[in-house]
Formats: sequence, C-alpha cells, structure tokens
Amino acid sequence: MNQNVSVTLTADQVPSFCICTLCNHDSGCFHCLAETCVPGNKGDVGNVGLPGIVGSRGLPGSTGIPGAKGQKGDMGEIGQPGGLGIPGTKGDQGEQGVCNCKDGAKGIPGQPGISGPKGMGGVKGSAFSAKLTNMYPAPDQPVPFTAVIYNIQFHYNPSSGVYRAHVNGTYVFSYQLVAYSKPLKVGLFLNFIPVVKSTEIVTLETASQQVVLHLYMGDQVWLQVKDQNNNGMYTGTEYSSIFSGFLLYPDSCDMPLFREMDNPIINNGKYNWN
Repeated sequence: MNQNVSVTLTADQVPSFCICTLCNHDSGCFHCLAETCVPGNKGDVGNVGLPGIVGSRGLPGSTGIPGAKGQKGDMGEIGQPGGLGIPGTKGDQGEQGVCNCKDGAKGIPGQPGISGPKGMGGVKGSAFSAKLTNMYPAPDQPVPFTAVIYNIQFHYNPSSGVYRAHVNGTYVFSYQLVAYSKPLKVGLFLNFIPVVKSTEIVTLETASQQVVLHLYMGDQVWLQVKDQNNNGMYTGTEYSSIFSGFLLYPDSCDMPLFREMDNPIINNGKYNWN
C-alpha cells in the first residue's frame, strides 16, 4: 500500500523524479520549493547512451591451465650432414669364423708389377774339384790334381795344382787323400804359408781336412807333401784322392774391373814345408 510522505526540500535538494502537485511539472518549478514532493510513476527506458571512453589496460592475468597436446606436425626438410666424429675405441677381437668355403673358379691373372731398378753386376761363383792321377807326388812344389771334376770358371790350374782367388771373399777348401804303402804328410798352403797339415800312416786310410779362409784377389792355395819319405798319396781304380774348393761369399757384389791377376808363382826348389 503506497503512502505519501511529505518532505520539505530546498531547491538544490529536490530529486529529479519529483512532480509538482500544483502544476504537474517535474522538479525545479517554483511551486516545488514549498510543496511536498511525491515520487511519480516509473518512466520508459531511455535511449542507449554513447559508449564510454576506453579505460586503461588492466594487469596481466594469472597463467592459465596447460592446453591439451597438439597433433603431430609435418616432417621438416632434411638437414646438412654433420661433421666427422671422433674415432671410437678399438673393439674386442671377434671369434674366428667357420669356413665353409669350396674351391672356386681360378681368378683372372693380375697386372704385371712395376719393373724394379736395374741391379748391379753380380760376382760369378768360383769352385773347383779335381782328382790325383799320379801317385807319390814330388815334394817342394804344389801337388797337381790333373783330373778335373769341376772347374767351369777356370780359377784352378790343373797343370800346376794352384787355385787363385778372383775376388776378395770367404772361401772353403777341403781334401780327402788316400795313403798307401808309406806315410803321408800333407799340408794346405796359402801363399807359401802352411795353414793346416795332416798325417796318415795306415795304408788305405784317408787324411782329410776342411778349412775356411779369407782370401784377397790373386791369393794362391795348393797342397804340398813334406818329402820323399812322406809322400804316400795314392790313387787307383777303387780309390781317389781329391782336392776341392769354392767361394762361400764375396766381400762385395761389385765385379773387379781393370785388375789383372798374376800367374801362379812357381819357384822351383824353394817351397818350404815349414
């Protein structure tokens, strides 16, 4: 139930919704200054006002809840190859594999290798071997072994019984001599110096020696008996007395050039047993 309320207001206190009861004017008339203001009925909705001025930007809001996982994207372009890595450590040796191989077809021959440099002229070998043909040789001179078995290089002279070294090097000489009827005393000489000697006093036994010597080019080697009483060197159809020698290896592989060897020195009657 509405009740009228009487209120005495001054002009600046009159509300805008008051209607004068005397003139039916809204507030602000001179009657309202002394009259009682009675609220009128609610008016119609007015027109929408103009938008206000945009306010200042507010503070940032708090971090929201993470969204759901997105779908897988398309593959990108292939990148450039990376640099060479550091070599890894050597691994352990693996177990030996089982070979189930079978002989395959013969492969194609490979290409010939590159020719090597031209070699230096090598030293030809030197060797001889000869048999005694005349038993009981004369003393005070080399014993000639005239039945040549091998003497391709002709470094041994069968007529004189002397071997001459053609290069500096290491040589091997040997003899196997049969004694018969009287004692045999024989020696191997190098340039008139006795190197080794042998004595055999038993008939049909063998006096033998082998010796290694270093010779210089032109050195001479031969066999010699002591004297007429000890020259029992024998040869026959069932027995042979042999003198042999060969170059083991030279001091150098270069051939001796522009050097000549003298003929064997034969001083008749001056070969000394000692």
